[in-house]
Formats: sequence, structure tokens, C-alpha cells
Amino acid sequence: MTAGTTVAPPRAERSGAGGGALGTTPTTHQNDDHASARAERMMLREGMQVITSKSRCRSCGITPIGRGVTMRRSKTPDGGTVAGYAGLLTCGSVWLCPVCSAKIARRRKQELERVICAAVLLGAHVSLLTRAVRRRKSDDLTALWSVISYAWNATMSGAGSAEFKQQLGLIGWVKTVELTHGPNGWHVHLHVVVISERDPRMTYISRTKHGKLIGAMSDDWIADRWGRALARKGFDFVKDRGGLDWRAAEAGREAELSDYVTKTGLPSASSRAAKTPGGLAKEATLGALKKGRTDHRTPFQILGDLIMLGDAEDLALWEEYEAASHGRRQMSWSSGLRDWADLGEEETDEQIAERDYGGEDVIQFDNQVWKRDIHPVSALLLTMLERDGLDPVITWLDHAGIPYTIPPPEDPSVEDD
Repeated sequence: MTAGTTVAPPRAERSGAGGGALGTTPTTHQNDDHASARAERMMLREGMQVITSKSRCRSCGITPIGRGVTMRRSKTPDGGTVAGYAGLLTCGSVWLCPVCSAKIARRRKQELERVICAAVLLGAHVSLLTRAVRRRKSDDLTALWSVISYAWNATMSGAGSAEFKQQLGLIGWVKTVELTHGPNGWHVHLHVVVISERDPRMTYISRTKHGKLIGAMSDDWIADRWGRALARKGFDFVKDRGGLDWRAAEAGREAELSDYVTKTGLPSASSRAAKTPGGLAKEATLGALKKGRTDHRTPFQILGDLIMLGDAEDLALWEEYEAASHGRRQMSWSSGLRDWADLGEEETDEQIAERDYGGEDVIQFDNQVWKRDIHPVSALLLTMLERDGLDPVITWLDHAGIPYTIPPPEDPSVEDD
């Protein structure tokens, strides 16, 4: 087929009996959800690339980094198939790119689950501390973000912090940042997973100040320091209205950890998720992928509305968010906690996004073919490969006149005598 000929995009329909020579994957609701979510993320990324000022984000998932782009597939533990592309540049932006953000969040969640699992096995207490600041509609995002970062550092350092850490038996913490926008402007809050030797709900923190013994329960101690730190910057919070919340994982439900630790995909949400160790990991790490409340939107929901409606106010919000998030970390670890959980050196977001997870190479495209013919239908081809197998993909490529190469099969391993 000559260049410029219009060809109908592939339909990701379930095939009948048989399928690809290398096997087919039955269609399930889980596969449908996976494909739909991936297509939505890729659509959002394309919209982001039109408006972003970040050159690397504009090239993410589009620009080849070698001599060609490879289509791959791998088997999941439940017998399904997951497909993807290798040989493309990734931006590694947890804030701006929906595709990279999902990949980074999954990896961070896995690490946090390992920490929580280790804590439960060693008899430590696991809790989730949420902190926020009362905001005004006129507050810009950069100011709010800077204030809440300052307040966290001030709360966990300085006079009195040593007594708090010692008396609580603080082993460590993992802090993540979550943002939404609503009628009162931007809402920035922290999720902090706390690992401690003692139950924070039952621990009284005391210290001597000016010759007098003073003290408070753990949550009141935190609230006092948090409030004073915010006040120094001209802000405050309301403890019982989302400004500070400290919840412990329910004891006796440790068996559920096996589900969270062994899952390869994201766990489904449930009304009790935040009270389980795995639920704490999910709530702490997947903020960028959450759906906001009815009157609040996450940044990616703002991006989606901007793509669909083209509202100038949404464009201004996204530009403000892009500027404010530059150079900031989404997840931070207390000193020594990764070593305590035997996690090893922390990877950067960029390293996670560009990590090669391997798989079976099934089709190769040269760079020109990728950009011209494959990239516009890349999500649909992945869905077809996962649900129907390799043969329907090849049939469509042949019908469209799109050149490709089938990689030679890997040599079988030879065992020593």
C-alpha cells in the first residue's frame, strides 16, 4: 500500500476459536479495564504534550532512542498477557505524565508494601498520618506547597523532636504529596506512613521545658507542632476537619498482606482499604491517579477536562501546577528506613520509568514507520495483541501495507552435561 493511503484502525475484538500461533488471551472484565485505563492514560499524555513546556515530556512515548521500536508481550501470573513497546524515550515525570506516573506509582507502592510487610512481621505499628493546611482561594499553589513542606520539616526536627521519636519508638516514615483543586482553590496535603515500635494512639509524649514537665498524646503533640509551624508562615489548620488525621492499620488483618504483596496490578479500591496495610500503601502512593471528590479535581482530571473542553481557566490551572511541581519529589523516605526494610538504594522516578522489564519481542518497526503509521494506533494494537494474540495484529499490518519485522526466536538454553 502506498504512503498516505487511509486504513481503518484496528479493532480490538475478541477472536473466535484459535488465534495467534503464539497463543491467545481470553477477554475478561479485568483485561477490558486494563486496556481502557491504558488508553485513557495515553490519550491524556498526548493532550499534555500539546501544552507542556517540558521538551522531554513532549517526546515521551513518541521518540525512538535506538534503531527501531519493538512490540513486546509478557505473561502475567494469572495466565493473561500484557503488552508494551520498547525502544522509546520516557520522561519520568510523576507529576505531568499519566503514563510514567502510573508506572512510577506501581513501583513505589510495591516498595511501600515491602516496608509495611516487614513492619507487621516484626511486630511494629503501621499508621497513616495525613496533614493539610487551611487554604484561601487566593493562595497560589507554589506558596501552599512550600508552606506544607516547611511545616513538615519543622515538625520533625528541632527542640522536642528527639523526645517524640524516642518515646514513640519511631522506626521511620514515608511521605507522599497529593494535590486537588476545588471551589476554595488548591488543596495540598501529605500522606505519611509511620512505622513505630509503639501505637501512636496510646503513646504519651513528654519533655521538660523551662524546668516543667509537659506532654501530650502523640496526635496532639503533632497537631501542636504542626500548627505552630504553619502559623510562622501565616497559615493554620483545623485538626478535626481534614487538617490532621492519624489512623492505624487494623490489627489481626495481617494475612491480607499476601494479597497486596503478590499482586502484579493495582489493587481495587474498597471502603476499608485505608485501614489495611496494603490500603495504606495504595492511599499513600497513588494520589496522582485517584479520582477527586465531586467538587474537587486531581491535576490529571483537570488535564482531561482541558483536553475535552478547552477551558482557559483549566489551562491556567495546569500551567500553574506544572510550574509549581517542577523539581519537587512525590515520595520521600526517612533516613535509614530503606536499609531497615532491606530495599536497597532508591531509584529515581526517571530510572523507574525507563526500566526495561523484558518480555517476548514479537514485532519490530523502524523509526519512520513507528512515527508515521504505528504511533497513532499504538494503544489499539497493544489491546489487540493482549486480547486476540499475534496473528490478528500481523493480519492488520499486512492489510494496511505497513512494513515490519518478526524477530527471530530466542535460542533455547543449553544445559551443561
